[in-house]
Amino acid sequence: MWIRTIKVAMFLLMFPLPVLGNGLQFSQMDEMPSNFLIGYGSLVNESSRMRSVEHSTVAIPVRISADFGYHRVWSARMPGMMTTLGLIKAEPGHANTINGVLYAVKEDDMAIWDKREYSYDRVEVPWEYINSLCWVQLPNKGTVWTYVTKPEFRGVSTLAEPVTQSYIDLVMLGFIEFSDEFAKEFIRTTGDWPKYWLNDRLVSRRPWEYTPQALKIDQLLRETLSQDVRAMTFDRRRYSSDYFLYASPQL
Repeated sequence: MWIRTIKVAMFLLMFPLPVLGNGLQFSQMDEMPSNFLIGYGSLVNESSRMRSVEHSTVAIPVRISADFGYHRVWSARMPGMMTTLGLIKAEPGHANTINGVLYAVKEDDMAIWDKREYSYDRVEVPWEYINSLCWVQLPNKGTVWTYVTKPEFRGVSTLAEPVTQSYIDLVMLGFIEFSDEFAKEFIRTTGDWPKYWLNDRLVSRRPWEYTPQALKIDQLLRETLSQDVRAMTFDRRRYSSDYFLYASPQL
């Protein structure tokens, strides 16, 4: 919690004038960022973001309202590799809220993020659909973007493109950094939890050696997923050594 408080303080130091009723104020208009991104999966994790840009990207927790019309699902299938998180347009009345983080993006860095998220389209999120989940008030200028799964990459997990535990760990660690409840909200508001779930953690039978919070991640998943969903997904997770042995007959 102290680490998160320090990071928010750093955000305010970067943009030093006080928060007023109409958003963050700046001494010069050209100091106001013109682009922001909302990450809802791996981009919630700061270490993951820093793989794309060398400078730290201070992020604040936010929630996109269901009025945006999308929902987060395990829907981005990378052929022959894995299945990851994505947003897809929801049927009327079936959209969900989407929690994640908001961070400013330098104009020169936008192409870097687009290249990283090559299997997604970048779409604008209107400010009125975004709520801050901390005491930092949102600005009212600039454009907010997020990434939506491209049609050619949409699909649920398969035997050849499972959801990997290492990816889930990366995402969960980002949410846990804010709070356990923030991580539980991510679990509750994400659909299509995978039938094909590969436990590819390093030393997966003693996962705490390389992922100190592995048992906590498992506990949050076990407690938050409904019993029916858990039985078809988390409880069918398999180690790399026997993944195909157990998964193949279930095709």
